[in-house]
Amino acid sequence: MKLKSISFLGMVCMLVTGLHGAAQNLAYRVNESFYADVIDVKNVPEDQLDSRAFVFSDMGAWHGYALPEKDRSEIYGGFIGPRLMTGRRWISKSLCRLSLTVDGKEFSFRQNCRELTYYPGRLVQQYANGNLQVDMELIFVSTRTALIQTKIRNTSEKEVKIEASWIGELLDEKASVLLVENGIKVLFPKTEMCALVQTLNDTEPSFDGQQITIAEQKSIALKPQQKFEETIAQTVVFNETEADAEMKMFPGFLENYQALETENYNRWNGYFEKVFSRQSKYLEEDQYRRLAVKTIITLVTNWRSPAGDILHDGVFPSYVGFNSFWAWDSWKHAAGLALFDVELAQKQVLAMFDYQDEHGMIPDLVSIDKKWNNWRDTKPPLAAWAVYNIFREGGSKDFVAEILPKLLKYHYWWYRFRDHDSNGLCEYGSTDGTLVAAAWESGMDNAVRFDNTAMLKNEEPGSWSTNQESVDLNSFLYAEKKYLAKLLQVTGNREQAGRLEKEAEQLKNTILRKMFNKEQGFFFDKKLSSDSLIAVCGPEGWLPLWAEVVELTQAKSVAAVMAQPSKFNTKVPLGTLAVNHPGLQPYNGYWRGPVWIDQLYFGIVGLKNYQFDKLADELLLKYLHNAEGLLGKDPIHENYNPLTGERLNAPHFSWSSALTLRLLAGE
Repeated sequence: MKLKSISFLGMVCMLVTGLHGAAQNLAYRVNESFYADVIDVKNVPEDQLDSRAFVFSDMGAWHGYALPEKDRSEIYGGFIGPRLMTGRRWISKSLCRLSLTVDGKEFSFRQNCRELTYYPGRLVQQYANGNLQVDMELIFVSTRTALIQTKIRNTSEKEVKIEASWIGELLDEKASVLLVENGIKVLFPKTEMCALVQTLNDTEPSFDGQQITIAEQKSIALKPQQKFEETIAQTVVFNETEADAEMKMFPGFLENYQALETENYNRWNGYFEKVFSRQSKYLEEDQYRRLAVKTIITLVTNWRSPAGDILHDGVFPSYVGFNSFWAWDSWKHAAGLALFDVELAQKQVLAMFDYQDEHGMIPDLVSIDKKWNNWRDTKPPLAAWAVYNIFREGGSKDFVAEILPKLLKYHYWWYRFRDHDSNGLCEYGSTDGTLVAAAWESGMDNAVRFDNTAMLKNEEPGSWSTNQESVDLNSFLYAEKKYLAKLLQVTGNREQAGRLEKEAEQLKNTILRKMFNKEQGFFFDKKLSSDSLIAVCGPEGWLPLWAEVVELTQAKSVAAVMAQPSKFNTKVPLGTLAVNHPGLQPYNGYWRGPVWIDQLYFGIVGLKNYQFDKLADELLLKYLHNAEGLLGKDPIHENYNPLTGERLNAPHFSWSSALTLRLLAGE
């Protein structure tokens, strides 16, 4: 099939293809029962823009699917969706739903429902009565294609005749449907997006004004224990070139389901084997192993493959409300991905460095359309930390050699464009002189410590700094110097590694001398024009422990502050503002109180760095057991209320997942 003369620029196309197959059941599955439904994706969208309905996706695909809810039996027999991951819409409640009659009588999916399950890497439905069993499975087989296999088996002792058709409807009532050769094409208003429904078998798809019929099989006689199989491919592509390439692979997809199913099993089991083989007391307990699986599922569902101006694979912060890669999100994602997929972790880093500018700056975010890339600010420097952790987990020396010059360029960019007085302590800033962009650059958008901050013009064009030197930023830069030195040792550049070690020691002495308050026993940001500290207790104060900047006496003081219930040792601990601060907003404060899991991670690892293991474990257990839904079937969220544990903001949050996985793995 050739796609007709349509403008494909910026367009998403949907292809649905059917063909008979003869695949047999696998003798094994991915950790079947114990890891079933670690996230609940049984839901149906109410409209095309419904963001509350959750999905499963895989292999970097830009679309996802769900399972029907148990009280929505009218949609049984079909997988929910697809939902596009471009931030646009659901195409259908169920684009490919089975309608079945047996000996002239309608088969009741509601009465005969036996299973609706989300296993790692696949969705499963089963319907059965005394005469017939229907098994349906959905897996992804490429970055653009998912396969749905349906098996209908006669379990009675007599021959039965069945009629089967796969039908669907569209959610957009204003969509126009055109009949084309061997299928239909759906065009949506006010967008170049299109959906194309096509079959390769002998049936002809049709559209009656409301219902799409994708495939239809009439008068199939099944002898006792005989089965009928149908495999259908659903593909999302962005242009005609992708469509042509994917369609060439359809026969192989549709005729080799069993082999593809085995590949899917091996890949997912490989993820789990890499994580569960680690020596960690948390991974010895079933409840935490299920949580580890949830973190992996979350990261994989948020995985997007190259498309448009995104040149390498990476992970969105969440498929709910996000459709770009952010810089410091990417560094944290990569550190988590490295525990089970080193190649994807490497690509996540490259996706951001694809857009490094001539001076070394990395944009705040990279979008599928590069005109939306945000150059007003960058994000805190954690890239060398991510790369070092990738290398530790098996990343290649070639990757280190490729990325190291770019890491060094990014590192020294900070000292050229964000050190207003050239004293070796950097500030957050922006390229447009706005404080809002400078706060974004910190990653802590509305943190209390920036309430009275002003902006200063630097010497370099398009360079502004805040009038405060931030302790977290300089702790990150200290850590980056240490990680860069290690990476330089990997490539054999001992001389430059030695220089960075000396720079790190100098920076350490400056941080200890100028940013620690002995009376309060905590680290704070410093006013640029004086030695006065901005005495707001937030997570920036324990970043020096994570970076291993501090001496043991100072670490004891910081740990004592972290252990206080009046400050940070709350129901879910280590929030973004001490709970006794008058500016606390634990519910809707964003960075003014809620617990962000990256900052919790830095705090717990920082405590372990100085052998405060008992306190670190206490705080970790409070997070694991008090964060709402974390050990249940709810998604992992962006942040949590420190006082109640209530989940807040975006669900299915990637850096929360990546760093929870690292904590469970003892990393």
